[in-house]
Amino acid sequence: MRFALPLLCASLLGFSAVVAAADTLHGITEDGRKVLLAPNGTWTFDNSTASAASVAPGGSPYIPMVKKFSVNYDVNSWNQSPPKDGESATKRMFMHKTLPLYAVVISDQIPANNASMREVILHNVQSAGATPTIILEKKPVINGKEAGMIRFVASLKGLDFVFNTNYYGDDSGNIQVTCYTGQSLFYKYEAECQKFIDGLTIK
Repeated sequence: MRFALPLLCASLLGFSAVVAAADTLHGITEDGRKVLLAPNGTWTFDNSTASAASVAPGGSPYIPMVKKFSVNYDVNSWNQSPPKDGESATKRMFMHKTLPLYAVVISDQIPANNASMREVILHNVQSAGATPTIILEKKPVINGKEAGMIRFVASLKGLDFVFNTNYYGDDSGNIQVTCYTGQSLFYKYEAECQKFIDGLTIK
C-alpha cells in the first residue's frame, strides 16, 4: 500500500509560516487522513478517535447469537441487512442509509480471549489475500471489561479500505464489531463509524 507522503509533505510545507505563530492546527490530507500541524511547523498523524457517543433517539440493540453481547445502533442511520440464504447466523451486515459506510457484527459461542481474537481478525484479512497495515490499537473498557480495538488499512481488489473494529472474547464466546469504508473517505466519516463500533455492550 502506498501513502502519498511526498504530496502530503509538499502541502504541509505551505502551512509552516502560518502555523509557526499559531496553536496546533488540525488538517486533512488529500487522501483523507487527519494530521496535526504544530506551531514549530512539524506535523504528525492524528490517531485520536472520536469519543463514544450514546445511541441517538431511534436507537435499537442488535442481539447476536451470544446473548451477553449487544450492539446499539441508530436505526434512523443504519439498515440491518436480512440474512441471505445459507448465510451463517453468526454474522450480520449493516449499511449506512446516507453515507458510504458498511458494518458487520460477527459473534459465536467459541471461547476466546482478546489476544486470540486479534490474531483471528488479522488472519482472516490475510486469508482474503490482503496485507493489513495496523494504524491504531487500543484497549477500551466496555462495561467494566477490557476489550480490544484495532484499525487497519487493507487493499482488496485494488481498493484501499480502512477497517475499524472493537472485539472481545471470554469463556462465553466472542464478538467483533467492524465498520469500514474506503481509505480516502474514512476520516471524513470517522465519527459515525466509531459511533457504530462503540455501540458494543458486554454484560
